[in-house]
Amino acid sequence: MKDNQIPEGSIQTFCKLTPAQRAKLNLFEDKAQMVQVEKVIRALPIVKCEAKGFTEGEEKSTMSDAITLHFSVEYLNLAKDETPGYTHSNTFGFLKRQQWWIIVADAATQQQVILAQQLDFTDKDGKDSNKAVFELKQRFGRAGTFSFHVSFKCDSYVGFD
Repeated sequence: MKDNQIPEGSIQTFCKLTPAQRAKLNLFEDKAQMVQVEKVIRALPIVKCEAKGFTEGEEKSTMSDAITLHFSVEYLNLAKDETPGYTHSNTFGFLKRQQWWIIVADAATQQQVILAQQLDFTDKDGKDSNKAVFELKQRFGRAGTFSFHVSFKCDSYVGFD
């Protein structure tokens, strides 16, 4: 990828290119292979993950402040009215609904898991959606700045999450 002037040579960057940009890379002599690549890209979970932590209306947190942790995963290659579907592979000999998990760990200890939450891809009206949002309000009982490590994991696309 770096040879083709794509500075950050990840699969995610490659998948975010338009089909025309990928075609310009001339990766395959056989055009049928590029057609197959486009089909695979359409099936991959191209997602945008966000994690935010804040205290509403405050610059710094006090012992009594509730800290809001806000997380979201959005499928960029699906329309708003489309929903993540099922997966199938040699690993899963059956159709399986993909599940995304958020794992939050204390950066200071790097061991204490604060949260492990499965994401729900339905909107506030209970309809399927291409975006999952989870929010948690928590008091930590200490004042100051907190650092967290957040991982977004999908059980169906190990290595692509």
